[in-house]
Amino acid sequence: MKLHHRLAALLFMCCLVIASTTRGFEIVPADDGGVAGQTLTVQGEVVSMTLLGGSSGFDNQIAPPNAAPGAALSCRTLPAGFTASLGRFDARTELALTLTTPEGDVWTMGPAVDNDDLVPHARLSATAPDTVLVEWEDLNGGGDADYNDCRVELRITPAR
Repeated sequence: MKLHHRLAALLFMCCLVIASTTRGFEIVPADDGGVAGQTLTVQGEVVSMTLLGGSSGFDNQIAPPNAAPGAALSCRTLPAGFTASLGRFDARTELALTLTTPEGDVWTMGPAVDNDDLVPHARLSATAPDTVLVEWEDLNGGGDADYNDCRVELRITPAR
């Protein structure tokens, strides 16, 4: 009987570990299998964005989907660690941030077809069960493809 209880306890602990590492969001690989151009879908989650910095010579602006004018965050002016709420997403939503350069280029997170130059400008990677790193290339045509011009971290947690 003791062995049965131990096995049940072990199974319960394993289920807790699996549940705590399961992601509610989904990163869909790029259509062409490239290193950039992935899409991010959230549902029933709250998302915040933390600026990590970047190495661009430009002061690019990142905005959440459907942002009001002036709601963009400055990649160069704001300090690393600055965090803003992007909101609660109850319905299934493709989260498509935009990066705007001082020259007026607007690049959208997601596949290349979403950008005027037909190049993906954001690279996504899950760095933790609740975190997605978004790295941007800000130059037209893909520039130097270093994806370090502006970097943000999205914290995605279940809505309660």
